[in-house]
Order: sequence, then C-alpha cells, then structure tokens
Amino acid sequence: MEQLPSKSEIAYRKIKEMIHKGILTRDQPISENRLASELKMSRTPIRSALKLLEKEGFIKIVPKLGIYLQELSDEEANQLYDVRRALERFVIEQIIDVITAEDIKKLREMIDFQRKAFEQNDPVAFMASDQQFHSYFFKIYNNPKMSELLEQLQDRFFLIGLRACKYGKRMEPSIQEHTLLISALEERDLKAALEHITNNIRWQSS
Repeated sequence: MEQLPSKSEIAYRKIKEMIHKGILTRDQPISENRLASELKMSRTPIRSALKLLEKEGFIKIVPKLGIYLQELSDEEANQLYDVRRALERFVIEQIIDVITAEDIKKLREMIDFQRKAFEQNDPVAFMASDQQFHSYFFKIYNNPKMSELLEQLQDRFFLIGLRACKYGKRMEPSIQEHTLLISALEERDLKAALEHITNNIRWQSS
C-alpha cells in the first residue's frame, strides 16, 4: 500500500471496511461529506484515502455524483483466480509432506467457524474465515515474498468471494471442498489435494 499520513491511512482502512461490509456499493453513491460525517473526520484525509482507493481500482469517483464500488468484470475475476490457483497449487505441493496434526486441527477449527457463518447467513464473517483458511497454507510454507503477493490480492478476492457468497450460494459448497481438501492433506494424498484446491478456487459469475 502507498504510504499515507496517519489520519488518511485510518480513513483508508475504515472505508475499505465499509466496502467489505457492503455499506459502500455501486447502487448507492456516497459523498465525501457523508463519509466525513460517518467516520468523524475532516474531508482532507478522506479525500487522500479515496484517491488511493481509486488508484487501486476499488472505487470510482464520479464528480458531483458520488463514490461507487468498482466491481471487476468476469474476465478480470477469472484472470485473478488463475493467479491464485497457480499460487495455491504450488504451495500445497510444498507443504503436503510437512503439514502437522496441529495444522490440520487449526484448519478444521476454521472450517467449523465457516459452518457457523453459513448457518447464520453471514457472508462477511464467512469470507474473513475463508481468507484465514487459505492464508494458513502460506504461513506453513513460510515464504514472505509469496505471502506478500497473496496479501496484495486478498482484498480483491474478498470482494469477489463476497459477491459469490451472496448471489452464487458458494458458502456450503466451499465448506465441503475445504473439508475434502483437509482430509487429502491429512492423508498426504497430493493428487486429491490438488484436485480439491482447484475445485475450490474457481470464479463463478452467477
């Protein structure tokens, strides 16, 4: 992330949180004045944060009309998922012989949390746990550069996944795929693990 003054960075993170929670959408323009009021900040840090978010492609600022969430096209989403699939398949190949029983236990606990989020119809909580689940593989592999690359893409995947959870009913199938993946990792079945991670990381536009 580009370096911002402290107040602007706070505004940046709070606005991004609003995007994650579905408060800021394409259908509901939000003005700088409203953001300043809701975040209890002056317009200066708000404006700096918005410029960076627009530069990163998360929002579109339409003069005199408002601020809109800038959704990715299906083609762009597919391209990002190609990158993620390649990264995670590689990481699975690297960790399958070193993953421990404690790792498996932690991953299953994350799946339990995902199941609760699904039962409560809470896609935001589900996606937060989903990201934690997938990030854990990179934590085991312990390649800081690769983890940094994933982190740069996480916000994109969060928003794409949130859309799929809300409109594509992806939560329950994802839980099933995660469960199968963990069983394959526990059995050190690389072929099955790669099949399940591939099935799990796919873009669905509907």
